Amino acid sequence: MGIFSSRSKPADAPSVPDWRAHHAPLIRRAEFHAYPVGDHLHALLPCAGEAPVFCPSHVVDFLYGCWDFQPLEVHLRRFAEIHQLDGLGMDAVRAWLPNLFEARLLRSAEDLRTQCVAIRDGEEPREPARIASICFPTGNRLHLLRRAVTSFVLNGQKFGREVEYVVSDGAATSEGRADCRALLREMGREHGARVAYAGEEEKRRFVRALARETGCDPAIPEFALFDVEGCGFACGANRNASLLHNAGRPFCTVDDDVICQLATAPEARDTLSIFGSSDPREVFFYAGREDLLQSVGMVEKCFVAAHEELLGRSGAACIAAAVPPAELDFSRIDQVVTQRLESGRVLATFTGHFGDLGVPTSYYYLNYTEGNFARLTASEAHYRTVLRSRTVHIGARNPSIGDITTSCCLAAGLDLRELLPPFFPVLHSEDFAFGMTCWQTCAHFLAAHLPFAMYHEPGPGRPILAPGDLQPGRGPWVGVFEFVVLLRSFIATMPPLAAHLATADRMRALGRHLHEIGSAPAADFRAMLRQRVLDLQSLKVTALEARLTHEPEAPEYWARDVEAYLDYTRAQLREEDFDVPHDLRSRFEPPAARALMQRLICRYGALLQAWPELFSAAQRLRENGEPLATPA
Repeated sequence: MGIFSSRSKPADAPSVPDWRAHHAPLIRRAEFHAYPVGDHLHALLPCAGEAPVFCPSHVVDFLYGCWDFQPLEVHLRRFAEIHQLDGLGMDAVRAWLPNLFEARLLRSAEDLRTQCVAIRDGEEPREPARIASICFPTGNRLHLLRRAVTSFVLNGQKFGREVEYVVSDGAATSEGRADCRALLREMGREHGARVAYAGEEEKRRFVRALARETGCDPAIPEFALFDVEGCGFACGANRNASLLHNAGRPFCTVDDDVICQLATAPEARDTLSIFGSSDPREVFFYAGREDLLQSVGMVEKCFVAAHEELLGRSGAACIAAAVPPAELDFSRIDQVVTQRLESGRVLATFTGHFGDLGVPTSYYYLNYTEGNFARLTASEAHYRTVLRSRTVHIGARNPSIGDITTSCCLAAGLDLRELLPPFFPVLHSEDFAFGMTCWQTCAHFLAAHLPFAMYHEPGPGRPILAPGDLQPGRGPWVGVFEFVVLLRSFIATMPPLAAHLATADRMRALGRHLHEIGSAPAADFRAMLRQRVLDLQSLKVTALEARLTHEPEAPEYWARDVEAYLDYTRAQLREEDFDVPHDLRSRFEPPAARALMQRLICRYGALLQAWPELFSAAQRLRENGEPLATPA
């Protein structure tokens, strides 16, 4: 049995629901625009295109408060508490409920599920996603690469799946690349597996082929596939090699320090969750590997089959399969994801990871809320231990569909039967830049987090900075912000585009937007940087201070760390070069770092504009016998 089981379809819902039937079910507002028209009235224009509805201001306030799926009485009680309304005041709101339901300004979760069933039933048949390859970005880490590839080959053979194993190598020397090719040839012979390799020679040949096919400046695909600016880390370039090698077909990308051992999340649930503007993953903290491995629930499952269960499926089909409604969790859905469910498709799937944390500092823990926060602060001894430990289990407890903006590509599936954007080629956290770019350029993009985690083990010796290490005047700036935070922020400032625009057009529009930012005069660019940094840091500081104020029961030891981190952040903002990300400070002086950021943003803008043609050309080249990666 897969993630979903098949059941009979429910009967169709009436065209206009009876509002009295919605007291018990989960209700939230539909999307609308409100326009004040005087006399304490607003004209509400539903985004679905219906005629405007005129409502008094207090009713509009009530609608805005219905931002999540809750029983109607919960919304009413919450509104009464916030506005301190008595019975007569609430009677005035209740009197409008029939009108709000008739105008479809309020909708139930069951309405949404029924709508998805109808969409699913009317969809054109589509071939299920069949993963063609598993790709590994790497560079001078042969011992990790051997372990990773071997584990995935054995998993595929155990479950009778034959795929291509592709290594995108960033090794800088010919000797290093020769050693990698030799290792892959040996592994191919040993396991009888199809192994392909893309090193510098293969990538440069492909750059020339793309320039020939598209007529573009060769510098554009070269930026996609190499660290042309000498940033020192280019995992994104290797991921782009995987995208171009697989253009037109589904594939998986896996980091070279991942081992193909699958585990379920603690406290797993048999529910489909729909989420937006949030991270669906739960975090469980451990003092060390031994504690983790004793508690983790290993499962025997085919890695590629796990991704194929959701990859390529429409959001409507996923929801329609999860019946009865009790198996659906809409508690974290937002308006954008609600809209995308109508035409959206799962174009990326992600597993969680257990083992190494994967980030340089545990200061991020300070931002955790709800269950993650409760587990983090179970006791002071536990809190202090896990801040210094790199050992976690991070992943979704149950299948979760929504946005991609917080998704990690440590072990992911991508459906390249549709155009997806390139990764940012250089610097760390390229997957988080990719997620934001996907969300802005693919209007029907949905991501799925699978209820499985992969073993992430880069080896011993990696240090981690705890919040107490981040003190004003001492130590590095790690933990303030990285370049990717700025890049994501600039991507998010793209002006809204018409919903009907194709992905290629949206991608070119984002490319022009970024190219304009990167092409600004140096003084103007620095002014934009300062504004972006202050905006971002202000939001972070304000959110943490609000938690200190509104969570009086929070442990004092956590509050001390938060206050110290806030002091540290404010001290850094007083520095002359507060606008320079910490991941550029170790290699570049501030003026050079700012100039580099401009060039990188400008180059990425040019790459986005050219990418639709590069993607199509890459697919033609592979189909004509000229793939990027060649047999090792």
